[in-house]
Amino acid sequence: MDRAIVYTAALPRTVDFLNSNKMAMGGLAYAMKGCLGFSGMTAGPYAQAPPPPPYAEGMQCTPTTPTADLNVHVNTGSIYTVDNVDATAYSDLGTDTHNWLKQGILNDPVTLAITPPGTPGYSQIYLVQAILSDVDGGGTVLPYYNSANPSQPYSGPANSGTSQFTTRLCNCAVALKAGVAAPTGTQLVPTPDVGYVALWQVTVANGQTQITNANIVQSPIAPFFPTLPSIPVHIQDGDWMSADDVGTTNALNITVYPAIAGLLKYQKFRFKAKNTNTGPATLTVSGFTGNLYIGGQSPSALPANAILANTITEAICDGTNFELISQQVTINNNSYSTGGPTTGLVNIQVFTSSGTYIPTAGATKAVAFVTGGGASGSTSCAGGGAGATAIALLSLSGVASVPVSVGAGGSNGPGNGNPGGASSFGSYAFANGGSTSSNDKNGGLGGTATTGLLLIQGGDGESSPSQPGGNGGGSFWGGGGYGSPQATGADVGRAYGSGGGGVNSGAAASGQQGVVMVWEF
Repeated sequence: MDRAIVYTAALPRTVDFLNSNKMAMGGLAYAMKGCLGFSGMTAGPYAQAPPPPPYAEGMQCTPTTPTADLNVHVNTGSIYTVDNVDATAYSDLGTDTHNWLKQGILNDPVTLAITPPGTPGYSQIYLVQAILSDVDGGGTVLPYYNSANPSQPYSGPANSGTSQFTTRLCNCAVALKAGVAAPTGTQLVPTPDVGYVALWQVTVANGQTQITNANIVQSPIAPFFPTLPSIPVHIQDGDWMSADDVGTTNALNITVYPAIAGLLKYQKFRFKAKNTNTGPATLTVSGFTGNLYIGGQSPSALPANAILANTITEAICDGTNFELISQQVTINNNSYSTGGPTTGLVNIQVFTSSGTYIPTAGATKAVAFVTGGGASGSTSCAGGGAGATAIALLSLSGVASVPVSVGAGGSNGPGNGNPGGASSFGSYAFANGGSTSSNDKNGGLGGTATTGLLLIQGGDGESSPSQPGGNGGGSFWGGGGYGSPQATGADVGRAYGSGGGGVNSGAAASGQQGVVMVWEF
């Protein structure tokens, strides 16, 4: 900071005093510039550029207390904006068109009167706005030195008696701007006047007699900045990156405070979804829009139900679009969800009936276990064969959904029984069901798998030429049903895809249904 120099016995000059004031203001201006910024500088290659001035501090808007009426109070505070040092002459120093980050002070609270609209069914929004204003004040008639008669000073310059200002005030001026009254729900926020910044919005309806806290909201473009002690609280609360979704299905919309200046890489946002998506969806943050997508997949391929209504979700910006980074949901019927982490196991989906597999948000790879249905036993004492199992590994990049078919277990009945149905996971894995047998010397054959990374044949059912009732074949998941000489004693397959036990008479036991289980990572 610059400082004026004076000397002992030297006659003081007007500019010595003026420069001391100006240099002090300059030091403060550059200190504020270093702390608050000046023109929206970028702190790093991926950092959010801070918005340029103006900035505001304090100036909370509250209803009147203890008894509310149609007035609001704006408490003390300050505004910081880039402005000419002195647009008009500062006494003998004249004008100075350098731009400094100047501080305007609201030293006393301001009361603003609100008038509700006069039309029934109408509402109106009032905008509380502020501006930095240089004003000269402290006018008085000053004594001047009279060289002709020093014992009788002049009153005013050249003894003119003219009053002169003694203080250059840098104020924060607060004003109220009324919006246009309109049917309730359609009223619009007025635009700030030139040079002013929006601080608060006050909404009133026809017939209203009091302003309450519910009527007052902070403008989404208000340039308030946090004080240093409040920063840890903001970080803990996550309120700088969090907001409720107010958009429509497949078009999510949030407004964060402070508003972002654009989409940058690695920005993270948290929101509570308003609707369940039915397909590809977008997210708009403070007016900037990108596609939502699952990591490793196309930004335009978000599957239905990846975001469920009323669930809290996080997304991270890649510079253009938003990758979902957490979501705990069970997406389709007959599924089991572990949810949660974005590394390691993300989710397990289990299909016990046919349906559609939709990748869980955050999953990039999957291992699918596909098992065909087990066959029933037969009345010729043979146990039913188990369904085969195919295991497939796939990348979920570009995968929006996969059709799932789950083979039924062979139904029980007299005679040779019934085979199990085949199961499949799209084109990635295919496993046949088990077979039955009409020969007491041979059990039903286990099914074969034809497509997948690892192909496992189902276990064969037991034959029983000397002891009626062979056991059913075991599958990848467990053993088959127990055989019996009597129909009532035979058991269905014990595990997914296993065969039913055989009998000597009556109806043999059913095979167990197949399964498709998808482990997501």
